[in-house]
Amino acid sequence: MHMTISGYLKYKNDCLYVTPSQQDNSLQDNTHLPQLIITPEIIKRIKIPHTITLENVYFIGYEESLLLYLDILDILKNPLSNHQLRLTILLNRFIKTVHISAENNRFNDKLTIEIEKYISTNLHAPLKIIDLAKKFGFNQQYFKIQFKNSFATSVHAYIKNKRLDHAMTMIKSENHAISEIATFVGYSSTSSFSQAFKLKFGRSPMHYKISKN
Repeated sequence: MHMTISGYLKYKNDCLYVTPSQQDNSLQDNTHLPQLIITPEIIKRIKIPHTITLENVYFIGYEESLLLYLDILDILKNPLSNHQLRLTILLNRFIKTVHISAENNRFNDKLTIEIEKYISTNLHAPLKIIDLAKKFGFNQQYFKIQFKNSFATSVHAYIKNKRLDHAMTMIKSENHAISEIATFVGYSSTSSFSQAFKLKFGRSPMHYKISKN
C-alpha cells in the first residue's frame, strides 16, 4: 500500500498554510501531522501555484510528498541559518509533487445527505465535531473544512439551527413542555434553549406555545 498525504493549502495574511487531513495508515503517526505555516520570508523564495487563493484548495500527494513534508517538519523543529536553503528546496519540491485540485473541497452528494440525515436524527445527542469526524472517517480539521464548504456554514452553526428549527416544529405541532422540547433537541438547560430560540426567532418558545393555543 502506498503512503499518501492530503489536506488543504490556504494563502492568507501573506502566509501559506498547509493543513494535512487524512493520510494513509502505512505511517502510524500520519493522522497527527501538524499544520505547516510558511512565512512571507520563505514564500519569496518558493513558487506558489496561482490556484492557491484565499479559499482552501485541496491537495493530495504520495510517498515522496509525505517524506518531503516530514523532512520539512524536522528542519523547522531545529532551525539553523544554514538550513534555509535546504528548506526552500524541500518546500518547492513538496509543492511541485502534490496534486492540487479545487474539485474536492466538499463532500460528495451521497455523503452530504448521510451527514445531514445523521444530524437530523440525533439532535438529542451532544453531536461533538470530533465524534462526527470519527463517525464519517475523517480527521477533525479536514471534516470542519469540508463541512463548511458543503453546507456553507460551520458545523456548530448548522447543528444549532437544526436544533432550533426542529424545536419550532415541535412547538407548533406537538403538545410538549418547553423543558421536554429543550432536552429533545439537545439542550441540557431550558434557559439556554429559550435564549437561543429567542435570538433566532425573535420571541421566546413560551410565546409561540401560548399563541398556538
